[in-house]
Amino acid sequence: MKRFYIVICLLLVNILIYSLSPADSAQSRTIRIAAFNFYPTLFQAKDGSVQGFYVDFLKEIAKREDWNIEYVYGNWSDGLARIKSGEVDLLTNVAFTNERGQFLDYSKVPLLTVWAELYVKGGSSIDSIKGVKGKKVALMKGDFNAANFKNLVEKLEIPCTYVELGDFEEVFKAISSNEVDAGVVNNTFGAAKQREYGVQSSGVVFNPFDIYFTAAKGKNTQVLVTLDKYLAEWRKVEDSPYHQARERWSHKSVSIMKVTPASIRQIIIFFILTSCIAIAFVFVLRIQVRRKTAALKQQIEIRAEAEERFLLAMKASRDGLFDWNLETNEIYYSPAWKKMLGYEDHELPNDFSVWENTTDPEDVKKSWELQQKLISKKIDRFVVEFKMKHKDGHRVDILSRAEAFFNDSGQAIRIVGTHTNISDRKRAEEELRESEERNRQILHSSIDGFWRVDSQARLIEVNDAYCRMSGYSREELLTMAVQDVEALETAEAVAARIKRIITNGSDRFTTSHRRKDGRIFEVEASIQYRSGKDGGEFVVFLRDVTEKKLLESQLLQAQKLEAIGTLAGGIAHDFNNILGAIIGYSEMVRDDLAPESPCIHGINQVLKASHRAKDLVKQILAFSRHVEDQKRPMHPAVIVKEAISLLRSSLPMTITIEQDIDPDAGSVLADPTQFHQIVMNLCTNAFQAMEVKGGTLTISLQKIILSQEDLAMEPDLQPGSFVQLLIKDTGEGIPLETRERIFDPFFTTKEVGKGTGLGLSMVYSIVKSSGGSIICDSRLGEGSEFRIILPALEDQVVEESGSTELPPHGKEHILFIDDEEMLAELGQAVLKRLGYEVTTRRNSLDALTTFQNQPDAFDMIITDQTMPGMTGVDLARRILQIHPRMPIILCTGYSSQVSEETAKAAGIKGFAFKPMTQKDIAELIRKILDEQKQ
Repeated sequence: MKRFYIVICLLLVNILIYSLSPADSAQSRTIRIAAFNFYPTLFQAKDGSVQGFYVDFLKEIAKREDWNIEYVYGNWSDGLARIKSGEVDLLTNVAFTNERGQFLDYSKVPLLTVWAELYVKGGSSIDSIKGVKGKKVALMKGDFNAANFKNLVEKLEIPCTYVELGDFEEVFKAISSNEVDAGVVNNTFGAAKQREYGVQSSGVVFNPFDIYFTAAKGKNTQVLVTLDKYLAEWRKVEDSPYHQARERWSHKSVSIMKVTPASIRQIIIFFILTSCIAIAFVFVLRIQVRRKTAALKQQIEIRAEAEERFLLAMKASRDGLFDWNLETNEIYYSPAWKKMLGYEDHELPNDFSVWENTTDPEDVKKSWELQQKLISKKIDRFVVEFKMKHKDGHRVDILSRAEAFFNDSGQAIRIVGTHTNISDRKRAEEELRESEERNRQILHSSIDGFWRVDSQARLIEVNDAYCRMSGYSREELLTMAVQDVEALETAEAVAARIKRIITNGSDRFTTSHRRKDGRIFEVEASIQYRSGKDGGEFVVFLRDVTEKKLLESQLLQAQKLEAIGTLAGGIAHDFNNILGAIIGYSEMVRDDLAPESPCIHGINQVLKASHRAKDLVKQILAFSRHVEDQKRPMHPAVIVKEAISLLRSSLPMTITIEQDIDPDAGSVLADPTQFHQIVMNLCTNAFQAMEVKGGTLTISLQKIILSQEDLAMEPDLQPGSFVQLLIKDTGEGIPLETRERIFDPFFTTKEVGKGTGLGLSMVYSIVKSSGGSIICDSRLGEGSEFRIILPALEDQVVEESGSTELPPHGKEHILFIDDEEMLAELGQAVLKRLGYEVTTRRNSLDALTTFQNQPDAFDMIITDQTMPGMTGVDLARRILQIHPRMPIILCTGYSSQVSEETAKAAGIKGFAFKPMTQKDIAELIRKILDEQKQ
């Protein structure tokens, strides 16, 4: 009977257990799992079998689910390939990525939370992530840790060399054999295998993440659900097959499963028979409770693991963490947070007053306002910079970033954030600002102009110097483009130049800019191009070279004048010798003719032309500054009439001359040659103004009376009588801005070849040196008028040329020396006509010999200056050494080496410029001989 009850109880228990077993376990199935070396979770033993933590607890699941598990061993890459091809059903130890999520389904419950560690060989100097700079680092090919390690070092800009291997085992072998300097593996493999390979953790920990079971997309979904069921339950129970296997492999020891004795088994069966009905209902209720609370516990566990990962990440970061519980007002500061201020963790309490007391008061107020906006959801994120007091007293620049967390009712419950020390960055920014300010001050105090120009040729920065150059304000210039100030270049030319500068990188050239008032000035531009995201910009330095160009022009003109002067000096001597012969022989011919001879008029015309040529030579020498002005009383009416006669033949038929010359206009004190130059210059300018369209040239010479009121604009002149010369044309007129500068030296508006810029400035200089004034009045389209006034000489007798008085004669013996045969013959003939005894010589050395032989035979010596062998001055010195009282006259057509002063200093009694008239030489000879006798 007893056996019967036992059998009945056993049947009831079996029925109960059967009713609680899974409904879909009717038929065994084979599960193929891709295996690779992920010690201690999964690896291949020396005998070829697959062992590890997963193998153990999967074996327990297989028993319960009637699965037959087959492991297909390879490396990680092989596993990925096999799951894609369908060769295996499951792949273990898979971290989630978006890419993998495209072809894999993941289990809901993670197998483990792991992280990456950097391992090195014992004694290595690598103790931080920066230590891998320039080193070789081994990585498992396709590993999630490897990808994150690469991202980390690339963000930190740490260069190193990667060596990709098949699995973690190969990574440790490479470190151990010194093939690489370091390697990245997960923490479980590293902790289990580091002693075996003689390696150790460098302390660099990063990238915490969960790993899962996975199946091919849309396949073996029920298998993943079953695995999630066991993992969710077993991970909560400490003595579950999951934790037993994990503990066993973590400690590298295999626990021995206890065997239950048969006697105890009978007791258990009896206990079950007697208790099964009572506990059946409790068991069923417990299953219901577990199902309802499983989701909640899973969320709590996931949150705990997420917090663990966050703490690990913060530990690896240099940022400080704070966590403020708004419900309890408790706050947590991480050790790194305190370290930023120079404190150890134990030196500062986790109290909100710490932040308030170490932060500048103004920054506290600003931060409070932002925190209130964050709590009230007016902003999504809290980002602020402020200063905090360091332990040693200096201020630390902090960048604070935080987010708020809210409960289901929308109330803020926590604020979590980080502090980043940005002191170095702020210091660099301040140094940059100071540098930019110094550069800006230098640029604005520079005498050279400065621009910054964008890629569209718009001005984006200008300095004070260029504002002064151009006459524009900074505000006006910043609304303008380069072509707006360019005076000559078109917009197309500016664009082409910009393109060329971008290609070459720089350029230097001279161009013309237009001032605000319309005047043009020359600038030398030096440009550098700097490329950038917005098309780049141009840095331009501009130097005003208007004055430099003017000086260069003046220098060029001065060099031209010097060349003209050299040429003038060279021809003056020869030309005057020729004129001397013409004048001398003409006078002798005239003297030989009867007074009623018709040839006398022709001879007088020759003499008149010769004297005009003589004056022309003087004018050339005056122009080149080789002779001094020779002011004397003169009648300007005569000079003006002569100038009109010369002009009339050279003017075209389209230009008519109207003249009003008063012969009684009076006399003035001036150089006749220079006055002639004034008339010719002003009339030539008038002719050029009317050259194209023709017109009327009006010339007037009158005597006028000017009062003090009339001379209000001429303070240097006194009221009285003046001779006024008026020259007027009907040309185009002179613009006001040009009229202001027409008397400046070297200023000209004429094209190249038509003016030197010296004409009007020389006219102005002659008038001023003669004590007068010149005024220009001009209107565009009507013409120009030049009015010159010179003080008139009252009751002055002006000596007129052409006196009929006979020249003085004599009987003395004169030694006459000239190297020109014609002049030597002329001199002998003229002197003999005057009654003198004459000895001629054509060589200064012959003359010296002649005098040495007969020093008392001669009463006077007349010598030319420029002769071969010995100059006239040197000859005079030698003669005076022999006969100190010998009167000597030195004649010269032109010499840059001698003047009247130097001649007198050498003991020479007379100095005469060729050509001389018979009367002039006769009077000079007689004057000196008479003085010698006295």
